[in-house]
Parts: sequence; structure tokens; C-alpha cells
Amino acid sequence: MQKDRKIRAMAITIIGIAVIGLSIGYATLSQVLNISGTANIKGQNWDVVFEDLKEPTANDGLVGSAKGVSASLTTTTLSFAAELSLPGDAITYRFKVANNGTIDAILSEVPVLSGLSEAQAQNVVYEFTYEDGTLIKANDELPAGETKNLKLVIKFDADATTVSEEDKQLSLSTTMNYVQK
Repeated sequence: MQKDRKIRAMAITIIGIAVIGLSIGYATLSQVLNISGTANIKGQNWDVVFEDLKEPTANDGLVGSAKGVSASLTTTTLSFAAELSLPGDAITYRFKVANNGTIDAILSEVPVLSGLSEAQAQNVVYEFTYEDGTLIKANDELPAGETKNLKLVIKFDADATTVSEEDKQLSLSTTMNYVQK
């Protein structure tokens, strides 16, 4: 029993020395690695706007009874009133959409003119294109710093077989929804 006790005491001492030795060895062989760095976030801004509304053109300068009654443009809205009296009358609005921001933009969907009743839609047609006549499509890009010229033409269908006997004001609208590219 005395012998057992000596063996146990010796085993505990040896184990203690081994643990201390391994700890010192680990501390000697270990290395602390530090990672440091800097990240900069560049300031960006979103600024897609309408601008530069030109004087409306009636019938593209040809003879007709169309009249531009009023037109105004804010950075986000084109408002207008026009008189179209006879088949073939048309009024053209020219303006720009500009990306004055630093983030590239894309058009999320094709703009559609709304506000026409079914009966009105039979006689009133519209074309919403780029100035050169190219159709406006979903996913059209508007890179930062660029401007595109737009043209909106509202027409009394030249092939219309009926005309209204009373004046009717049309409240038309469309949306150009640009999103981040």
C-alpha cells in the first residue's frame, strides 16, 4: 500500500511535469497572427430626373387644329393639356431624362400611357419613344452622367370614323420607373 502510494505520487508528479513542459513548448511554438486593413466606402447618389421640356409642337408643324394648351415639367412629372379636334391632329412633347447621379440606372418596365377610356382609346393613340424614334424598352440603360432625349406624341387617330360631339378632357399619365443597375 505504501508502495502504491509512492507510485501514484510519482505518476502525478510526472504527469504535472509533462503538462507544464507541453504548455511551455506550445507557448514557444505558437504565433499570434493579426489581420488589419482599411475599407473605404465611396459616396454615391441617385438622381434620375426629367429636364429640358421644349415647346410642344402641333401636327409636327403641319396644318391642323391641334393646340398645346399647357405643359410643365418637374424633375419627376410631365404635365400637359392639349386640344385635338380632328382626326390626324397630333401634339408632340420633347424632353430629356437625365441620370445626374453616380449610379447606373435601368428602366424596369416599358412605360404605358394610361387614363384613356375604352372608347377614347379607339381614337387616341400615342407614341412614347426616344427622340430618334427608337422604342423605349424595359431594361434600357441610363448610365451615370448620361442624358436621353424623349418624344411623346399624342394623336387623334387619322383613321377615326367618329368624332366626339362635346369637348372631353383627357387625363393621361405614364410612369418611367428607373432602378439601380
